[in-house]
Amino acid sequence: MKKGVIIVGLISALVLSGCSNTNHGTKNTNTVKTTATKNAVVQYYQNLEKAEKKQVKFVFDANKVSQDYDISVKIKNESKKQVKFKLSEFKIYNVHEKDIKSARDDVLVIKPHETCTIKKLFVDLKKSTLNNSTNYFIYYNEKNKLARFAFDIASGIDTKQANELQSSNENKPTTNEEAPKAVQNGQTGNSNTSTSNSGTSSNASGSASSSTSPTAPAKILTSAQMARDLYLHSMNLSPARGADVAVESTGYGYKITDNGLDDGPVTYYNYAGDELDSSGNVIATFAHLAGPTAGEPEGFVQNGTNYNQY
Repeated sequence: MKKGVIIVGLISALVLSGCSNTNHGTKNTNTVKTTATKNAVVQYYQNLEKAEKKQVKFVFDANKVSQDYDISVKIKNESKKQVKFKLSEFKIYNVHEKDIKSARDDVLVIKPHETCTIKKLFVDLKKSTLNNSTNYFIYYNEKNKLARFAFDIASGIDTKQANELQSSNENKPTTNEEAPKAVQNGQTGNSNTSTSNSGTSSNASGSASSSTSPTAPAKILTSAQMARDLYLHSMNLSPARGADVAVESTGYGYKITDNGLDDGPVTYYNYAGDELDSSGNVIATFAHLAGPTAGEPEGFVQNGTNYNQY
């Protein structure tokens, strides 16, 4: 009987490394606590302030298992609070499809300045699901978007395309003050919005950049209509759906509300065409949003310009 208990304990430690597992209401048995940790407030992630959510970092990794993929996540808590999660509340969200629910039901708390790795958060995902850039990892509901899918898993036997098996919210905000630097320095492709931001860039198309690619202009989105068209393109929606999409100018770009969907989900773009979360983090680069879709396989085209080249 004791041997069985030891084995279960080892499995839990492997699956939830660096975490305080409180599944089914059991108490955390870790008795080594600093004064700061003792005084830290415990709060569910969805109840954090926007600034506090920005301090919680998520890196999702795809791991191939047979013909399908499992998803693990590394969570780093840089806030001053103990952040609590119900793993069952992690979901994969798409405006067109039913949510894919987590395979886990544990409850855990991540202390300030701790990093936690959760294995098999999602299991048995198809390549087509991971390559769908309109999918998001969310927590609790679609108002808590953690990272847009930036996976790019190669198809075919002889392809030279590199697999991108990671998606994260580690990118810092890309401002329009940063964008001109790439133009002034003569850089190419979209490196101004990805590689300089994080060692774990979520730009899936970065591997396709080359010296022949033109330099993206500092300000790509020049009107509310262009922002609306980019949203429709990136979501693979018909132009006829544009009547339901409201666009509001902001100090940094555009706020888009899709009134054709339940709860009217909101999307934010900066002038460089990057999609932001509500805290200002880049969750999808313009190059990724402007790429080919099923409806527009040539990429995002406006006024005779194919922006898939940037």
